[in-house]
Amino acid sequence: MSLNAWAKALGEYGATFITSTSRFEGNWSAVQCIVPTKFSTLDSKFDGETASFISENQVAAYEFPAGFIIFGDIRAIDLHYGKVIAYKGTD
Repeated sequence: MSLNAWAKALGEYGATFITSTSRFEGNWSAVQCIVPTKFSTLDSKFDGETASFISENQVAAYEFPAGFIIFGDIRAIDLHYGKVIAYKGTD
């Protein structure tokens, strides 16, 4: 694993603590639920194209438990309710 991959995996690029139901756009490598959390939007990048992880996989119907971590190339987060730490990735 390269040094950049280790830094990304360990959250060394920083994080954003999200408690609001506003839409947040950025570049994150993981999202950790701090309390039980439900998403309205969770957009990820697949094969160079941005796609809505929520609508395509209907994850919006689920409540994720505290401690649950979602990994990916996450580009937008909109909480229905809950609190998360979004760990910054690299472009």
